[in-house]
Amino acid sequence: MTDTKLITEADVKLPERRYVTNKGDCGKLLIAGGGRGMAGAPSFSAESAYRSGVGLVEILTHADNRIPLQILIPEAIVSFWDEWNIKRLNTYSALVAGVGMGKSDETRRLLSRLLEAAKIPTVLDADALNIISDMTELKEYLGENTVLTPHLMEFSRLTGLDVGTIKASPLKYAREFCEKYGTNLVLKDKTTYIVLFDGSAFMNTTGDSTLSKGGSGDILAGLIGSLLAQKMPICDALPTAVYLHGKAGERAGEKLGQRGALARDVILSLAEEIKQF
Repeated sequence: MTDTKLITEADVKLPERRYVTNKGDCGKLLIAGGGRGMAGAPSFSAESAYRSGVGLVEILTHADNRIPLQILIPEAIVSFWDEWNIKRLNTYSALVAGVGMGKSDETRRLLSRLLEAAKIPTVLDADALNIISDMTELKEYLGENTVLTPHLMEFSRLTGLDVGTIKASPLKYAREFCEKYGTNLVLKDKTTYIVLFDGSAFMNTTGDSTLSKGGSGDILAGLIGSLLAQKMPICDALPTAVYLHGKAGERAGEKLGQRGALARDVILSLAEEIKQF
């Protein structure tokens, strides 16, 4: 692993933030996710994105989620799948797709339309990965502008390899996937591997069992989307996001205990962690 860089605090880079600025200068993120009864996932992504500096978040979701999302994250715009104009997509700075989305026929159609139209940095997480595993034709839309963030089981579905095989050589299979599709991968586990479309690889060891709870992956997806929306290059945004996400988990665990800290506590700890830089 001599060609794999261990991410340290020195690798953390955050977007420049001028003293005099406005939300339009700080990026506009679209989060497509939240099937019926799954408002929590996109709310975690949206709050994580706001806490890491993005200017505006719009959540594209199932209409049933309107009231809970407006309560959970009133800073966000809430729009609905069945009335949204796909022509608006590339007016955003970045896209996060899949968080709590589900795998209904409706969401499959939505993801297909988004991937076909997207010309902006795109983060694919959770059910977006599961849909792509089923609809393998969607892999043609992967490329250097897309980031996939699977845990081991999701990566198993994407590749057809069993989890034990992947766990024995995670970097090998991550590299093979990125080389095949010319894309970027964040393979999440206790040690997380990042492989870029150009073959560059990183490993991250921050984080602890605090992150072993629902919502943690949604936070990371929102954080990556936020940094990309703020015009960070993928090569800087991914190591920064993964490192800070792990440190935020550690910070929340120190304050509340690894058993008791929730995803919402990790988001607040993320803001505190970012403040140090």
